[in-house]
Amino acid sequence: MIPIRSFLAAASLLSLLPSVQAAVLTDFGGFTFEVEASITSVGVIQDASSLLATGVTNGDILAGYFSTFDISGLGDIRLTASIAGANPNFLFQVYLLGEDLASYMLFEGESTFFGPTASTIGLTYIETVGGPFTNVAAFQFVASGTGDPFEMTFSKLEAVPEPSVMILSSIALGGVALLARRRKRG
Repeated sequence: MIPIRSFLAAASLLSLLPSVQAAVLTDFGGFTFEVEASITSVGVIQDASSLLATGVTNGDILAGYFSTFDISGLGDIRLTASIAGANPNFLFQVYLLGEDLASYMLFEGESTFFGPTASTIGLTYIETVGGPFTNVAAFQFVASGTGDPFEMTFSKLEAVPEPSVMILSSIALGGVALLARRRKRG
């Protein structure tokens, strides 16, 4: 059993490690997301906390900007959304663009898990184009393989810690605890 002093010492050392938490990039509301009308090919109804895309079909695009965000160590991207009516079960791509709006990270997802209430899904990383970058400033959603038009409400886009960061943090905590225990015995 680890003594309380050793545990407190380990916890205080762990607090020196940088904290990595999920970060909301945008809630798609009017205060955090600006629709790029020249690229967007769907109808848009935006309120303070979400965005409703109407008439979405194959190849349609929703694009816009949010405040530049550093996603260092936050490589997994999650999208929270809902689909009104029957889900057409389609693939989609999400582009997170860098500050230069030329470099981007491409992710892919499936609409299968979206329903009439908001659901959060993890997007699959595909590639980075234009070199490695950590500051993202824009979002682009492209629908693929859809037939009849549908409505989709976008509620949140967030970056979450990569599993490797979480594993390394756990290993560090275990190592600190082991070191504290050895010192106590030695």
